[in-house]
Amino acid sequence: MQHRSAKAQIHLTVIRARAGLVSARTALVNAARGLVKSYGERLRKCGTQQVSREMAAGLSAELREALEPLLREVESLNERIKEYDRRIEQIAKKDCPEVALLHQVKGVGELISLSYILTIEDPYRFQKSRDVGCFLGPRPRRRNSGQSEPQMHISKEGHRYL
Repeated sequence: MQHRSAKAQIHLTVIRARAGLVSARTALVNAARGLVKSYGERLRKCGTQQVSREMAAGLSAELREALEPLLREVESLNERIKEYDRRIEQIAKKDCPEVALLHQVKGVGELISLSYILTIEDPYRFQKSRDVGCFLGPRPRRRNSGQSEPQMHISKEGHRYL
């Protein structure tokens, strides 16, 4: 088994740190929505990246005052996530030109393609292209029984992030 290079590992750390901030933002937005709902009011629908203090404009004064620090924190997280997005874009352009190839596939963005490339790192270490799927984890399970080898559901083992 071949280990990842230090450079690939640090780039993956940037991606995972961004994922941690996204999880924290989602948790804070869900907390704000739950608190407002328990008070009998509602925040307007929007994505987590659009959440700001202006969202609380339609709420009662007491509730708005109580939620302002929480919504300020969500705004701060949005800024930090944008900073990570810019870093990821720079990494993709500077260190991983293969990202442009994977980016051509519909539904595959910069973040997914960069994560894939950094996880695989050297594609020539695999003898067959089918081995990459097994390395990442989503492969059909097998149950050998005498003459038959039925193909079962895809296993959930392997690389959790991808």
